[in-house]
Amino acid sequence: MLWDPYAFLVTFLNIHDFGTLEPIYGYWYPGTEGLINWPLMGIITEYLSRIGGIDYMWLFNYQQPILGVIFFLGVYLLAYTVSRNYGVSLLSGLITSLSSHVIFYQSEYHYQGYAFIILVFLLIALLKTCGSKGKSAYRVLAVIFTVACAFSHYFSSLLISLILGSSFCVMLLLSTLSKAYPNSQLSKFKIDPPDKLFFVFLFVLVIGYHFFVFPKHIEDYINLMLLADPYSAPVISFSSGSNVVPFPTNIIHNIRFIILLLGSMSIFYTFKTKKNEEILLSTICVLLIALGFFGNVIIFLEVGRIVAFYEVLIGVFAALTLFRLRDIWLKPLNKQAAITALTCIITAGIVTLTFFGGHYIPAYYFKSLGQNDYYWCENNLPDMQKYENGGLWVHTHVPENALILTDGTPYFITSAIFFWGEVPLDRIKGLDLYQSSLDRYVYIASNIKGDPGPDKQQLIEQTSRVYFNGEVEITSV
Repeated sequence: MLWDPYAFLVTFLNIHDFGTLEPIYGYWYPGTEGLINWPLMGIITEYLSRIGGIDYMWLFNYQQPILGVIFFLGVYLLAYTVSRNYGVSLLSGLITSLSSHVIFYQSEYHYQGYAFIILVFLLIALLKTCGSKGKSAYRVLAVIFTVACAFSHYFSSLLISLILGSSFCVMLLLSTLSKAYPNSQLSKFKIDPPDKLFFVFLFVLVIGYHFFVFPKHIEDYINLMLLADPYSAPVISFSSGSNVVPFPTNIIHNIRFIILLLGSMSIFYTFKTKKNEEILLSTICVLLIALGFFGNVIIFLEVGRIVAFYEVLIGVFAALTLFRLRDIWLKPLNKQAAITALTCIITAGIVTLTFFGGHYIPAYYFKSLGQNDYYWCENNLPDMQKYENGGLWVHTHVPENALILTDGTPYFITSAIFFWGEVPLDRIKGLDLYQSSLDRYVYIASNIKGDPGPDKQQLIEQTSRVYFNGEVEITSV
């Protein structure tokens, strides 16, 4: 029961209920003022709801997974544009679509999952503009997806414009050097970068929109980069505080290094193929890896979001490597049948383990497995219907001016109180901020599965229970 989908849902409801981009629901969720300036996904939901007669809560639950099918097709077409091989295209779509971060953003109502689709089709259009046939049609598509990118997601549009602009500069530099030094190795690169007007248009549109419409996001990012510490996540983790990471989880998590290794082999092989499409995509991949490294070690960056975009592209190169192992690099061994069988086994293992590579395993998939403090929610996932019921009870029975305190355990009860209870965010506080002298009704919402700590538990025990459904507990102070 994550927080972000409900923030985006309230932003959508602002469009649905009032038919405007004015942040009328800003009193409910103050972040609406910023999110509503990137409205395309919410507008898609509104049109699907109105034209198709589909309940918007159904779309809230299933729109992004359905769009994930379009994303798979987009990756398939992108890989085919690069490889001209249907097998590589299919495998690329599988590896990418089943990547843990991609699944995360496309299984919930989140703008970044939509931005993945825009990026993939924008790259296809840009690569097609490099050719000589049908250039005008693809230029029109490139303009359309450039505009869609700018209005997709506040962070994603910034990152995409930065990465594509940087990759274009790298390609332009290589092209210039190859002409300046015709007798060098660089002269072998016949680079035909997409028209620079697209990159200028994208950069100016995205940056201009941020600065003139809602500059607070850029201001916040700059402040975080200057003041916040780097992400500093260990590359390979075997412990989390006092809790040891289960060995199978390490194996599943670290499958990402196999994907990176396979992808890197074809990225380096680009120096031999010298294909224009591979040069552009490999440049973007390398820039994303470098950006993720900087964000983890040197300055604060949104590493998780950057890794998600890296996963969108690295699957294409991993698939290329698996096919090149069979068809080119290991062909001299004259063991084609054995190599094909081994490649299929490795591929099946990668696709399967990549799917289970997220942070929510094993409870997310196998709820019967035992408790473990390492996993999110201690591998004891909540009953979502009980959260909804708890929120609805708050909406019906709690006075409008009451203050709701939450215990802060990782069950996201705040989301239920906020959305289903329709409680403005400024009336939901943590137990740590509670002051007994407040002259208003005060309630505490907690989850019996969580461990609020001895001090908070003592405070809860001094209150009177007014609602309990087996999991969600609400007490009156």
